[in-house]
Amino acid sequence: TYRQAPFGSRLSVAVAGSAMHFALALVLLVVQFSLFGRVDETRWVIGDLTEGGAAQEAGLRSGDRVLSFDGEPVGTFEEFRGQIRSAGGEVAVTVDRDGESVVVPVDLIRRNKVIGTVGTDVDVLEAEGGLYVGPLVENSRPERAGLATGQRIVEVNGIPVSNLDELDSAVDRSEAGEVSFTVMQDAQDAPTVVAVDLGSAVDTTDPTAFLGVGAEHVLQPESLPRAMVSSFSQFGEGVAASVTGIATVFNPPQLLGFLTGTITGEDQDVSDRPTPAEEVAVSSDAGRPTSIIGAVAYGADLTAEDLSNLIGFMIALNVFIGVFNLIPLLPFDGGHVAIAVYEKIREVASGSKQRYISDVSRMIPVAYGVVVVLAVVGLLAMYLDLTMGVSA
Repeated sequence: TYRQAPFGSRLSVAVAGSAMHFALALVLLVVQFSLFGRVDETRWVIGDLTEGGAAQEAGLRSGDRVLSFDGEPVGTFEEFRGQIRSAGGEVAVTVDRDGESVVVPVDLIRRNKVIGTVGTDVDVLEAEGGLYVGPLVENSRPERAGLATGQRIVEVNGIPVSNLDELDSAVDRSEAGEVSFTVMQDAQDAPTVVAVDLGSAVDTTDPTAFLGVGAEHVLQPESLPRAMVSSFSQFGEGVAASVTGIATVFNPPQLLGFLTGTITGEDQDVSDRPTPAEEVAVSSDAGRPTSIIGAVAYGADLTAEDLSNLIGFMIALNVFIGVFNLIPLLPFDGGHVAIAVYEKIREVASGSKQRYISDVSRMIPVAYGVVVVLAVVGLLAMYLDLTMGVSA
């Protein structure tokens, strides 16, 4: 039987499931890199344009490849964002459009962020005619509350606002972490009041310049040998990300906050003071577990978009399942690995050739506890996926 088998046999049986998931992930990585390509952070073009943003008003187009910004060469998209934030006024953006170099003068607008303690922001743009709601993360807290990109903001907390300085003063009047926005979709529409809960406290960031472009990375196919090498480095990054994600979600304070917050409906803070979303490890929305319902919905969305995205999702899913199954607790395979290793250590320490067999029945209460926790978390995750949806 399994319990009487040698150490090597027990170990190989215990890790077989995760090994299959890892092998499938590696094969899919090779397929992804060789057939569709690998992301090169320096190879990107303009993707989505923010409605009413400076880029759209200036005439930049989706598919343009940015060559320089205000006379400075452009590297990765993150570096480009840094160049924008430190600029102001009118700048010259040089792009490659259908093989031709085009210089587009752009009058940058100002942006501010209303930040809270839940890792979610509300972007506010100052443009001609007043303040407008900037880009929102899909299915984020502000979007679920009723805000939409492009809405004009006429009041904050009941105070009329027309510029970022007035916004800053109005946000200071917020009660705890709730901010009330009075918005209009069109000039003919009646104003609508939208209350957004951003946690236990709110604040605003310093104004920065805003262009209003997203990035669409250009995939570069690799040769089969190079794709095989690249797959291992990418696999390692995926394993590290899975370990970090599991540790974050099942960290006792985080897990307790998720359970109590979901049951009571109270918000879960991820920082002790108002902090921009990009500076926190994970938002209270994105940091929650996702059930099989959410995973299927997310995968269906990716299928509709692009086969490459679906393969990427399957890679991430297989890596995660493989890592999750190696958690060193029963009833996971990692629990059986831990028991086998423990027994081997006891055999070596005793100096005896006699096989040491531990009493696994003592671990049954632990296994029951793990199953109960997973069942509760899974049911709550299903509830949230059904009522709130899933965002990327």
